[in-house]
Amino acid sequence: MGAELFTTILEALNNPFAMRILTYLLHQGEAKLSDILMFVSGISKYRSVRKTILSLEAAGLITRKVISWGRAKRWDLKLTKLGEKIARSLLESIKTALKEL
Repeated sequence: MGAELFTTILEALNNPFAMRILTYLLHQGEAKLSDILMFVSGISKYRSVRKTILSLEAAGLITRKVISWGRAKRWDLKLTKLGEKIARSLLESIKTALKEL
C-alpha cells in the first residue's frame, strides 16, 4: 500500500460519519443514500454525509452507483473488499479495547 493511499484512507476515516457509514454497509451489504442518511443522522446532515461518502469512495473503501431518471438520482452504495477488511478490523479492534477496560 502506497503512502498516498494510506493518507487518503486515514483522511476519509477522519470524516465525521465515516465509521457509522462503514458499519452500516458492513451489516447491510448495500444501501441507498437515503437509508444511510436516516441511520447516521437524519436528513439534516445531508452535506456532511455526502462529503464523507465521496471521500470514502475516493479512498477506495466504498463504491457508488448513481441511478438517474429525469432530474432524480439515487445512490446505491456498497463496501469494496478493502473497505470491508478495514471496517471489520476497526470494529474488532474497538471490541478488543473495550474488553480490556
